[in-house]
Amino acid sequence: MISKDDCIGLLVRLEDQGVPKAEVNKYLSKILTAADWNDPKAIEALKFIAANKGLAAIEFYEGLRQKHNKHNSPLYTNIMKFSVDNIDKTVDGNELAVTLASLLTQIYLYNSKMNDNAFLKQVRAAEIAEAIASFSATGDLTKCMTLLAVIKSDIMVLEYVNDRRELIL
Repeated sequence: MISKDDCIGLLVRLEDQGVPKAEVNKYLSKILTAADWNDPKAIEALKFIAANKGLAAIEFYEGLRQKHNKHNSPLYTNIMKFSVDNIDKTVDGNELAVTLASLLTQIYLYNSKMNDNAFLKQVRAAEIAEAIASFSATGDLTKCMTLLAVIKSDIMVLEYVNDRRELIL
């Protein structure tokens, strides 16, 4: 996901691209004083960044959602239907691995257009590769299941920041 350092870097780039310094400083202050990502100041700063720059991670996941809606692509659905609460012994490890591998492929295809290491970090590319490798080596699904739940949460947060989802507490 997006770290405080990522947000600070994005805000500085916005200033370089012509966003007024006073406005950038206002949101820098919010990021620096936010207790965590649940803090309304942090969410407000993320919304500002998304509105002025368009976070690549938001655009990427929005593209997955649109592919699902237009072409009935199962990747977005497989991610969003996953729930740790509903895990039982019948979880298909291959299906989880295929979902993560498909997501990783889409991430690298998307990144090939912009070659942005920050994007790869924001969408957890290295973590996905590590989870797939761990499953391949050990057959243990724990990392895959945990990561898929985290990615689902990331998507929900980014959809909220992009005003595509309501905040559910």
